[in-house]
Amino acid sequence: MAFEEQCRRCGRCCVAKVIIAGEVHFTPFFCRHLDLKTQLCTIYDRRHELNPDCLSVEEGILLGVFPADCPYVAAYPHYRPPHEEYTEIRSLFDLLREVDEDRSRPSAGIAGPEPVEGRGGGGGRT
Repeated sequence: MAFEEQCRRCGRCCVAKVIIAGEVHFTPFFCRHLDLKTQLCTIYDRRHELNPDCLSVEEGILLGVFPADCPYVAAYPHYRPPHEEYTEIRSLFDLLREVDEDRSRPSAGIAGPEPVEGRGGGGGRT
């Protein structure tokens, strides 16, 4: 049976994942190519070409990105699925979003202070 025939269209394989301390965790973010109504990939036939982050089923099994109840991994008794709770991950992404927003503010200084003429630090132009 082909992998496509086993798929239940849950969409969880298309959830972005992060690896923390060697463990795969789901995030609350879906691939932008997943149609959330149909649970189908909008670029399926060209997904590996158009989305280099999209894994083959074989790669996904090796990396542990499919949920425990996925038919793709049913034949693998020692398969380790990703952690599906993302409360802590959501907090991490919220924190990262705040940092990213701070970077866009000129007064935040996260990227380091701007050189000031006459005080050094201007690449030799004082």
